[in-house]
Amino acid sequence: MKEEKICSEEQTVEEQQATEPDTTTDEADCPAAGAEQQQALQETLQEMEHRLLRLQADFDNYRKRTQRERLEQAVLAEAALVSNLLPVLDNFDRALANLPEAEAGWAEGVQLVYRQLLDVLQQQGLELIDCQRPFDPNVHEAVMRETCDSDVEDGTILQEFQKGYMYKGKLLRPSKVKVAARG
Repeated sequence: MKEEKICSEEQTVEEQQATEPDTTTDEADCPAAGAEQQQALQETLQEMEHRLLRLQADFDNYRKRTQRERLEQAVLAEAALVSNLLPVLDNFDRALANLPEAEAGWAEGVQLVYRQLLDVLQQQGLELIDCQRPFDPNVHEAVMRETCDSDVEDGTILQEFQKGYMYKGKLLRPSKVKVAARG
């Protein structure tokens, strides 16, 4: 009876081995399958490397773009603040143009405060638009034209009604001017 039991166990082991795939084969027995598998792994590795490089480049671009947008937002916020201060500068200009002669000490104090405010704004990037040069429609706004003699060139700025300003290279407010025209 023991012999029958041993024989039946050997048969079941043999049956199992016959139905299971052979996992003990060497690559030497099947060199083409190993080379194909290695080639597939190499291709997968190269694809993953390319994906990683693209992902790193995308992240670097995203980081640079957000930093640039953050700086642009800061400049826009600063420009808005400076723009809101321009009427204060205009009022100082009007006050300085109409100061009474008798009050020299008070006038000097107003000029010092105006100069200090203008200096601080210029340190931050505010620039006064020059009206001593010929008319430039990019930075000047012609509110009047006056016919002049031939001794004045066409497009010469005759008078400035309101000062214009640039902020960090961008136009904040154009100068309002009177321009000479040949008649």
